[in-house]
Amino acid sequence: MKTSVVEFKEQLKTALIDLAWRQWTQLGVGGLEPGKVNYILDPEALLVFSAYIGRFDQRLFDEIIDWLHINARFINIQRLRVMSKKAEFNNQAVLGLMAAYLKKGDASLKWRKIATDFKPSNTPEPQPLFRLSNGQPMPVVGTKDETALQYGFKRNIYRQTDNSSEFPLDTAATMLLQLRGIFGVNARSEATLILLTQDTCTIQNIADASGFSWRSIQDVLFEMNRSNLIDSTGAKRGRYYYLRDRKASLNLFCPSLLEEVPFPNWIGFYNAMIMILNTIEAPNIEKLSEQGVKSVLQELFNNKIGSTLLNSGITLFKFVNIDNAGQLPFLIKNLFET
Repeated sequence: MKTSVVEFKEQLKTALIDLAWRQWTQLGVGGLEPGKVNYILDPEALLVFSAYIGRFDQRLFDEIIDWLHINARFINIQRLRVMSKKAEFNNQAVLGLMAAYLKKGDASLKWRKIATDFKPSNTPEPQPLFRLSNGQPMPVVGTKDETALQYGFKRNIYRQTDNSSEFPLDTAATMLLQLRGIFGVNARSEATLILLTQDTCTIQNIADASGFSWRSIQDVLFEMNRSNLIDSTGAKRGRYYYLRDRKASLNLFCPSLLEEVPFPNWIGFYNAMIMILNTIEAPNIEKLSEQGVKSVLQELFNNKIGSTLLNSGITLFKFVNIDNAGQLPFLIKNLFET
């Protein structure tokens, strides 16, 4: 990398915070202009990612909670649990805190259970919830938020912003949420999304992308296969499913989606970005030579994230490697500007 570790770290962190903002505004959070939509977003993966990256931006963090006050019923709690377990970074206590703020309103029983299940069993010594861009804890002045203290965090009192809105219906970014409006928050919505975005798919393809069990997806596809919507070929685990008329189905379920838009493996992509960020934020990394830093990142790419980026479904990142990793902040920016 031609830039220093310090410069790269700040550029990457800024790019990831900006990406979270852009993606949430595509879902209805008040804030920045969302930019052009190139991908269908994954609300559960984005929420898990934001429980980490949002700690560097208090305004973003609180706007997400504001959005949840309006749209929480369209979040798949089972899938949120699965995504939080797939995350390479610990964030369940933060997700529990977000759910606890909803608990004070009209949150469902499932959200109340998240608030309970993700609450630390033994309340640790409270640590600042938010961090400055340099990674140092953000000072908390004045009265501390009682709910946050229960989860081991210190912050100023949370106040609902009322800046967000219901998720928009005229964008491909909210396609999964729109399908949940039709089919409900269940495996049928995820199955339909994968069928709409792929020529053919197996039960395992949908199970991997959705977080539902193989058996649950099998049951859904068996029922859907008894309609005029989808067809299949093959036998048992080798069976492939496909829409009989994808164009007509897109026009029926998501008329805003006039051309094919991919649904990437967002949790894999977010994992890769946070692993890179954590690696270059390690206490002694700045003491290493340029070759030393390159060796550390090379090991990360070889053992953990190279294949993840290749298979993420995001074209810009398919061939990112140690030689062009310095372009990551620029590539992240291009996710919503190209």
